[in-house]
Amino acid sequence: MGRVKMTMKIDLPADLGGMLHESERAVLIKAGEKAVEVAQDQWKGWKYGTQYTPARPYPESQRGTSHAAWRYETQFTESPFGIRVFNDAKIKPRQGSKKNGKPYSAKSVGNYYAAFVHRAGGDPKNTESIAVWDRIVNEVLEETSKDLLDEIQSNFGRDRVTVSLRPDQANVGTEFFSFE
Repeated sequence: MGRVKMTMKIDLPADLGGMLHESERAVLIKAGEKAVEVAQDQWKGWKYGTQYTPARPYPESQRGTSHAAWRYETQFTESPFGIRVFNDAKIKPRQGSKKNGKPYSAKSVGNYYAAFVHRAGGDPKNTESIAVWDRIVNEVLEETSKDLLDEIQSNFGRDRVTVSLRPDQANVGTEFFSFE
């Protein structure tokens, strides 16, 4: 665990009977890009050990890992349509050694951690991913829902492509979380 996954889906009043048209997909792509911008804007201002007295050294190679890891995917081939915003940053190995000359532990290397990130001095249960989610809901979701419904209405009556997708791997799947 430790990955951040947020899925915004739109439940339409009627089944469209196929995948979204290109203009409708463009709305989801624009929203995904905006959601990543919002996440990265929220995901900055870290102290990297300077909040301690004396300041603790924090390796330059570790900085910015989770900021750069924000991504999005769109789902427009079948209902429910939506956007998945995620951060799957992993702990990197540390170079050098501790003050006592012993090497840094490698037991957490490769583990996901973005879901546990919180501001220094704040409540660890109040993770930064919650603040990201709140901003995405407030700054992206309403406009995206309106724009998508407008595009769907303007494409009303056009034929839609239907596709049956079969995963080529047994573990392929998608998780959806609603914001309700």
